[in-house]
Amino acid sequence: MKTNCLIFILVLLFSNSVDAAKSFHIANLKQLTFNENSIAPSFSPTDKNLLAFTSSKYQGIYVLRLTKGLQTKRLQMLGNTLKAPEPLTNAPQAGFEFSWSPDGKYIISRFSVGEQKRLGMFDLQTRQYIDFSGNVSSVSIPTLRQQQIFFTQNNMDLTLSLNQSPGKKLQAFQVNQQSLPMLEKEGDILVGNKKVNREGSQCWLPNVSPDGIKISFECWEGLYIYHIKSRNLIFIGKGTDSSWSRDSQLLVYEKTTDNGYDLLSSDIYMIRHDGTQQVNLTKKHAKIIRRPTLSPDKSQIAVDIDGDIYVGDMK
Repeated sequence: MKTNCLIFILVLLFSNSVDAAKSFHIANLKQLTFNENSIAPSFSPTDKNLLAFTSSKYQGIYVLRLTKGLQTKRLQMLGNTLKAPEPLTNAPQAGFEFSWSPDGKYIISRFSVGEQKRLGMFDLQTRQYIDFSGNVSSVSIPTLRQQQIFFTQNNMDLTLSLNQSPGKKLQAFQVNQQSLPMLEKEGDILVGNKKVNREGSQCWLPNVSPDGIKISFECWEGLYIYHIKSRNLIFIGKGTDSSWSRDSQLLVYEKTTDNGYDLLSSDIYMIRHDGTQQVNLTKKHAKIIRRPTLSPDKSQIAVDIDGDIYVGDMK
């Protein structure tokens, strides 16, 4: 009898947890830009009212402060005349896979300078640019693991610490295995000297969780999560443009369909770090919704729809 009661309680608790996960959805979507030229929003890791985004073709980076109530009034008052804020930078390709520093004070970006590339970060308060690489022929998109940045410059794997005193330039050093570098090299995802993706798979864009012990990355066959300590590789399925929650427990991403030429649909999904409780957050919305980011308290989510930035509530 006791055993039956225990089984019933466990089934009830499990059912409630699954139902709770399935009940999540995005509500009260509010449009923040009206220029049909704004994409890839990213919340500050420390301020739920601060949002960065880029324009089409990833030209430049913009930072927008959301003011509760006032922002809604401005949208109602200005309607379709609301313009994007002044850019933090207008550099070509600066908005592709830019990232925030953990303290929310800087935005790290790789951008084009003519035929060359440059890697560095922008101080949000002073708008000063702090250089990492100088103008070089080749520099990779950086991987950020807490206070460490890893990147490949002219075929040399480098790392630098954000704990250095900010100046006009931060010093980078050649990586060693003690620093546990995390890089994409020729289609493989490396943690230290260990390849973590499946043999024969082509993968890219490693995205380290804020706690530094999990990575999401994309491959031809779909999206993965890798747990560094347990060495557990989890296949999520089809998905792109993943973004971690601040507490590293949740991953949001988009799942798209196309006909080989045009995008036909896109929904936003959320899943736990262990690959469980996957839920479609936008099944009630008919529009093509892309590139999600969660606010640091997980109460809001920002996306782009038809070239404009929207913010909604997580319900």
